Amino acid sequence: MPSKILPAEREAKKWLRRIQKTIDPNIPLMIQYCDDDGLHNVVRTIVAYIEIFGAAYKNHATSSQARIDFIRDFFDPKYRDVATIFYTIFRHGPIHTLKPERSWYKGHRLGWLVQKSQRATFFGPDGREYTHLQLVKIHPQGKPTGICFPISVNLLYRDLKGAINKYFYYWNSDPKLRSNAALMVEKIQTGIEITCEPSGGQVWDLFPKKDKRTYKPTIPKNELQLLDQILTTQPVQKSKRKKRKPIDK
Repeated sequence: MPSKILPAEREAKKWLRRIQKTIDPNIPLMIQYCDDDGLHNVVRTIVAYIEIFGAAYKNHATSSQARIDFIRDFFDPKYRDVATIFYTIFRHGPIHTLKPERSWYKGHRLGWLVQKSQRATFFGPDGREYTHLQLVKIHPQGKPTGICFPISVNLLYRDLKGAINKYFYYWNSDPKLRSNAALMVEKIQTGIEITCEPSGGQVWDLFPKKDKRTYKPTIPKNELQLLDQILTTQPVQKSKRKKRKPIDK
């Protein structure tokens, strides 16, 4: 039997629902009118929603891990094995420098591709075929091999909506989820005292040795194994299939 919902929890739900309602039509309009160079702005906006719902989920205003946990627990399962990599590249970079994070793994560049495609599989500007969230090894002409993280902002937008709906699906049956949300929303409304706490984690392996930043989340073993596996594969080749006509107007 669901536990009693407290007044503060009801108010928190109303506040979060108002945030949810701002997703449409704002993000679809951004996708429609952004050119390829502006799609990072769409990603930054989507990540902002992950920020607020991740904070509410774990009652933590500044924890990267809270946002990663929100991705793992509420987004489509295909995000689970790349959640830390996704968050680090597409949150820290767009928020601070207006473009995804420049990262490295074992001497290999970890790059990105952001497209509008309505389909999970799409062509990149290099003529190769990519799949949303599926990391692949690449060898650009005249450049060293690297790993590419492709995403479609249309699919990311849909998955964000699905994740938030799933979050609210568990609202009545999960008292801890409601309590965390109520506490976090109260902090947001009354003001948050920002403190700097040592993370206790190790410097993330995705960054070069000269980068001494320690605020990055430690990459989990399963995601490191995924990167190692990709490095053993052949670079993705140009597709022989004809490019489909765009439908993303």
